[in-house]
Amino acid sequence: MPNITITFFAALSDLTGTSRLNLEIPDGTTIGELKQRLIETYPELEDAFRHGLEIVIGDTIAHDDDVIPQNARIALFYPK
Repeated sequence: MPNITITFFAALSDLTGTSRLNLEIPDGTTIGELKQRLIETYPELEDAFRHGLEIVIGDTIAHDDDVIPQNARIALFYPK
């Protein structure tokens, strides 16, 4: 199972109560599936995702159908 690190920036760290989260995810997990998992754990994020929350893998904006690679570094933030 891939391990990933998620960083929550600015107000998102207040919503989640953490600035960094390490997760184990099944091989082939997509960004869309990760969003659902995060919403189940942090329901407050649902509105954030609806209002333009960006997800980045490394330095590339991620889309719901993107498969998350092993040891990915993922960041969540509001675009400027």
